[in-house]
Parts: sequence; C-alpha cells; structure tokens
Amino acid sequence: MRKTRTLILIIAALALASCTGLRQAQKTSKTNPVEVNYGVTDNYSLPQTFWSDFTVSVPKEYRNPNTGILVVPRLQNRNGSKFMNMPACVAEGRLHKKFNDRQTIFDPSLLDSATVRKFYLKEGDTKIQFTDTVLLEPWMRNSRLLVDVYADAYGRRVLLSSNEIPVSIVDVNSFANPEPMEKYYHTYITSGGGSLRNAHGFRFSLDSYSFSDEDFGRRVRASIDSVLSGENVMDYGINVTVSASPEGSFEHNSALANNRLQATCDQLANVGIDMSKCNYVVIDENWDGVRKAVENGSSANKEKILEIIDSDVAPDAKESRIRSSFGKDWQNLKNQIFPSLRYCDIKVVETLAEYYAPVSGISRDKLFSLNEEMISAITKGDYEAAESIANEIPNNGIPAKILCNKATVCMKAGSYDAAKALYKKCQDMEIARHNLGVLYLLDRKYAQAEPLLNEYDDINKAIVKVALGKYDEAHEVLSLIPDSDSKQKLLKMTEK
Repeated sequence: MRKTRTLILIIAALALASCTGLRQAQKTSKTNPVEVNYGVTDNYSLPQTFWSDFTVSVPKEYRNPNTGILVVPRLQNRNGSKFMNMPACVAEGRLHKKFNDRQTIFDPSLLDSATVRKFYLKEGDTKIQFTDTVLLEPWMRNSRLLVDVYADAYGRRVLLSSNEIPVSIVDVNSFANPEPMEKYYHTYITSGGGSLRNAHGFRFSLDSYSFSDEDFGRRVRASIDSVLSGENVMDYGINVTVSASPEGSFEHNSALANNRLQATCDQLANVGIDMSKCNYVVIDENWDGVRKAVENGSSANKEKILEIIDSDVAPDAKESRIRSSFGKDWQNLKNQIFPSLRYCDIKVVETLAEYYAPVSGISRDKLFSLNEEMISAITKGDYEAAESIANEIPNNGIPAKILCNKATVCMKAGSYDAAKALYKKCQDMEIARHNLGVLYLLDRKYAQAEPLLNEYDDINKAIVKVALGKYDEAHEVLSLIPDSDSKQKLLKMTEK
C-alpha cells in the first residue's frame, strides 16, 4: 500500500511538473517567440538534390528539465496538393529525455541525444541546427516550408509557433542556352582551280567590248579538262570577272563593263559551256587596281593621290581632282596602268567530293543528295522534315561532316540522346565538341561538359563553373559576356 501511494505521488509530481512547464512555455511564447530560419541550396555534387538548412532559436525561458522542444517541418507546394514530411528534431530536457527515451527522433547533425541535452541546457538561447539532403522534385522549386515548434512534456504538447517560409530554389540550368552552334557542311567543297586571266585576247581595247579570239574555246576546254583530271574532283564551276579602267565618266564605264561581260558570256555559250556553272563579277571602274599601282610606284605625289583615291567623293570627282592637280601622274597611269585594268578574268574552279566509305544499302550520290535535302529543310526551319531525312542517313561509314550535320539536326529537333551519340563519333570537329558539351550541361553532367566548353566564354561555360563550385572561374567568364538578367543572377551565385 505504501509503495502504491509513493508511485501515485511520483506520477502526480511529474504531472504537476509537466503542466507547470507547459503553462510556462505557453505563456512565454506570447512574449518571446521562437525564431525559425531556413535556407536551401542546390546540391550540384548530387544531381537533383538540395541542401536543407534549419536553425531554430529557442529563448532560455523554455529551458527546464521536464520540457523538451519539438520541431516538426513539412515541405508543401503552393496549393497544398503535394507535401513531404521532413525529419523532426527534438531538444530534450534531462528528465524529459529519461522518461521519453525516444529512439526514432532525428538528432540534428549530432551523434547522440546527450549532446542535444547539453546544447539545450546551456545558458542563453538554445539553437537547434540541422542539415538534410532532399531529393529534388520539380514542385519543390517554388514551394513553402511549414514549421511547427512545440513544447513537449511526457506526451503532451503546446504549440509555441507555426511558421510558413517561402522556398525558392534557383536551377542553375534555367540560365542555359540549349541552342546548338549551327554550321552545316555541304557535300562538295569548292577550292581554287586553273586560271585563264590576262591570256592573249582577254584584254579589251580602250572604250571597246569587242571580243575576237579564235583560240578561246580550245583554251577554256583545256583548262576545264585540266581541272577535272585532279584527284577526287567531281565537277567544275567558272568565275567570270570583267573590269573597266577609270578614265571617262562612271556612267559610261559602267555600261562598257556590262557590255564586256555580255560579250564574254556570248563566247562561253558559243563554245558549249554550261552557263549555270558560271558566276559573275563586274568592276565598273577599277580604282583598287589604280590604288595598288600608285602605292607600289615612286611618285613624289603618292600620298596625296592615295588620299584622293581613298576619299568618299564620287568616282568622277576623284578622276577630276587627280587629273587637275597631278596631270603628269594621271597621264602615266593612263599609259602604263589602265590598259591592264580593261580585262576579262576567267577562272575554272574544281568541285571536290569528300571521302566516302560505301555503306550497304545507300549509294554515294544518294547520301550526298540526302545531305543537301537535310540542310535545305533545316535552314527553312522545317525541323520535322529535316529529322525525317536525317533518319535515312546511316550512322557509320560516312564523312564526319555529314555525320555532324545529322547530329546538329537531331539536336535542333530535340532528339538529344541521338545527337549526343553522333557527336561523340566526330569530336575532332569544333562544332561537335561544343554541342556535345551543351548536351552534357543539359544532362547536368558538369564535369564532362567542362573540358568541351572551356574554349568558349559564354553563359553555358559560366553555368558549368558555378555548378562545379568554381566561383572565381565563373566570375571571370561572366565578366567577358554581355550584360543580361541571367548574367546578374549567376554573378550573385558566385558570391556564395
């Protein structure tokens, strides 16, 4: 009987202590509130996670052996339809711990609850601090943290504060420029070829556009045959340039130069040249040729004449000034230089085919044709058609440039996995390295993206440096690129 009475007294004493502690906590909460601070940081070392940092400051009035402080956080989206309970934390009083003996409560970044009690029983405010790594879901980027703080005594609780903290997690990839570097390679490459410039009969007489050369056709054909005999040459083109010298009015010389072009085209057509292969340049008055002659000459008036030639005045005014101020020099130019400026220049240029390793099921001509069709579609903005054509092009045994074209089309069409696989096959090309780096960035594989983007000072390189924690290097890159809202936000992130 005595033992039972003793036990009842102990329970009553504990209940009284509990109630006293809770009443004190409830009273104090109105005059000295609990302060809750919370921060989040994207954790780039573990993709799709973020660090969650809590600090709960509990005034000393809440300290007593019987009452604990319980912190219960929950992450919730803005409309309340999604939530995630986060680990609870408790700071125990001495007797509170002894009688509750909680084994499942999260002890904030501490090894045991004895350390928690030591923190709780110190003089001054009790700071409950802990860090948690949270698996990031899209809805969490703009959400809110609900934090309830309780005084807790032997299973009974009093709410001390209820906090709602907005959460905004900046995604460094939101600043990325996902557009590829665009450069498309045509099937054929044009380079220099044989030239018939200034051959006999290709200069015109003063104020004339007559063209009489019985040997013209034979020599043009010989030049074409010479070009076509080169290794890996598939076709040819002809560049035609005609020029007039500056004496006389500009209007007259312009008409004269165009008549000379027509005479040349007539001759080319007469000897059976495919005129669709020809490109034309007309120089109405060849002042560049005059300037070069004066610059290389020894006239005492060289600098003054060059100043007139380089001025913005009309051609006729240039001629008038030089003739009136430097008559002898002008006469020398007319006699010695101007005849060489009345020319017809015909250059035969080879068209080379790239190396092509045959692939079963597709001919070389078909491959080249598909490449040109694909480029035409993508440059018109028809990504669906371009990707459809790209799917007909093999992934092996074709020139690297066509493979790179296909990869870029896939990237523009949003087929990132296919683009990545293709770019890996042609990483010796600058465009392939750059675009592969952008794809790694979009995949958050920052360590793989870094060496591929290092030669480009742009927003994507800065993002990679920030994500890898290389803030000084990121700041350097950002200082070199134009100002923008993205740049300013990234600069702020480098100040961490």
